[in-house]
Amino acid sequence: MIIKQGIANSSSTVSSKNNFLENINSRLNKLEAFSIPVRVTDIVLNDSHPRFNEVGQYSGIGAIFFESFDKITSQDTNYALPYSSHIKTYPLIDEFILITSLPDQGRNQSLSSNRYFYHNPIGIWNTPNHNAFPYLPSQENNQLIKAQLNSPTNPSQDSFIEKDNIKNITPKSGDTLIEGRNGQSIRFSNDEGNPITLIRNGQNRTTPSSGFEPISEDIKNDLSSIYLSSYQKIPNLSLETEKGIPFVSYLTPPITPSQFDQPQVILNSDRIIIEAETDSILISAGKSVGLFSNESINIESKDINIHTDNKIRLGSKNAGESVLLGDKTYDIIEFTLNMLQILADTLAPSQIYPTGAPIPDASTQAITTTLSEAIKTVKEKVLVNIKSNKVKVE
Repeated sequence: MIIKQGIANSSSTVSSKNNFLENINSRLNKLEAFSIPVRVTDIVLNDSHPRFNEVGQYSGIGAIFFESFDKITSQDTNYALPYSSHIKTYPLIDEFILITSLPDQGRNQSLSSNRYFYHNPIGIWNTPNHNAFPYLPSQENNQLIKAQLNSPTNPSQDSFIEKDNIKNITPKSGDTLIEGRNGQSIRFSNDEGNPITLIRNGQNRTTPSSGFEPISEDIKNDLSSIYLSSYQKIPNLSLETEKGIPFVSYLTPPITPSQFDQPQVILNSDRIIIEAETDSILISAGKSVGLFSNESINIESKDINIHTDNKIRLGSKNAGESVLLGDKTYDIIEFTLNMLQILADTLAPSQIYPTGAPIPDASTQAITTTLSEAIKTVKEKVLVNIKSNKVKVE
């Protein structure tokens, strides 16, 4: 409503409209005199740069040297610092930037103490990778500039390598996009008014080199991604393993990732590491915690404690066999063996009377001897090691 009223008031009459346009033109004219486009000729990124001392050493990191955008022979000795000390985009050599003359730290001593500051590179080619534009861009000069950009001995370019397959992100209405030079991006977007934030480091490996067609994020094929959603489905998100769709261990499986439409945070990469150096990693869920792997799930710790108020099923969600309590089972086995030993000792002296006179029962003695030896073996070699020293159950 405020915007509509403001537009209506400013354009209610021809006279006020003309005044409005004259005011805008006047401000634009002042801006042209205040900010000028220049071509970057050098940039100081570290203390090994030959002009490191000239720009004030470490306080001048990010300083650029420049020349008029329509001249290549007259290099200016002036330099400019980044406009913002919080968010910086360091330009490449031969990229265009706008520089502005603004007060510097010497303003308390002199009201005319100014310094040049530069804004983000101008997107001449509208590509996130680089927007260098050399003076008199002949084919030969283009090749020279590309070689200069990719030169490992150029201290101003550091390790930058030009890539011809880095694409812009496809914009959507109302988006705020931040794009790096090598396929990184942050998108603040919406879906029917519901917010969604997509963070991507490295675009799809199969992105073609030819053409300038923009691309969209792809959580399954981009190198690393973090998605923060609200009420959207992520259709190409799946957790399929080599053995098929997971959740076979669930009595009541959760909603599959591609069908879930509630707020969620998604991380995807070739490898994910979570480390807490001095305290704990806490994972909590309102319903369940699922772990899936194509090969194995390994847990290594000094102690492992598992507590549940219900049941622990091993091997299958339908597992019905009960695990024996080791100590009680040990006591029962030991008691049984002792009773058998008493029985063997009782039967050992048994006698028979084949001729009226008592003689030892050879068959009984053989059985009791074998039984006693078996009991001794079980006690000394089996029962003594039957209880685990690590796994404890309740």
